[in-house]
Amino acid sequence: MAGDAPAESLTPIDDGDGRSAFWGAPRAPMTLGISHDSGLTWPLLRDLETGDGYCITNNSRDGLNREYSYPSITGSADEALHIAFTRFRQAIEYVRVEPTWVRDGPTS
Repeated sequence: MAGDAPAESLTPIDDGDGRSAFWGAPRAPMTLGISHDSGLTWPLLRDLETGDGYCITNNSRDGLNREYSYPSITGSADEALHIAFTRFRQAIEYVRVEPTWVRDGPTS
């Protein structure tokens, strides 16, 4: 979460349109959340990947970028979830998750 990053690593961005954003929030863990009430609550949370999520640099070649980002998810007829996301901006990781893995994991 952004609150976990050192304050000096968060760079505010002001493009003059009245909105605010920042650069440098950690991008980890990669967590799958399941809601049964249209997103009001998320009782099922499972980490697909964990790490520090460091993303202050675009230097992936030297291992300086350790973010998980740009997730995409779809379901199949057998109720499995198919998830793809970038790993450290070096590769695309694919994970197939069985419904029991999500359902039998810890709840929030």
